[in-house]
Amino acid sequence: MQIPYVSEMIGVAFRYENVYVVPDMYIFLPGGSLYVEAANGFMRDQLLFGSSYPFRAMGQTVDDFIKLGLHEQVLDGVLFQNAKRVLKLDI
Repeated sequence: MQIPYVSEMIGVAFRYENVYVVPDMYIFLPGGSLYVEAANGFMRDQLLFGSSYPFRAMGQTVDDFIKLGLHEQVLDGVLFQNAKRVLKLDI
């Protein structure tokens, strides 16, 4: 088991398409690469970016997030499009 229950969270998102995951700083901890793997696969529309500011510097978080290995089309969704859709923003 990996704290904070990464595999379990991914399993819930796999089962329920209306579950959205915002791992914020936990994506940088051991096991966080599973979020990237899932987002590059079935969970591409369910992962959203979260900065965890002020616990982690915003610039550092964005820079590190971009380097995680998310596919280009997935990265756009995670950083903007998914939140726009979920929050029903007209922008």
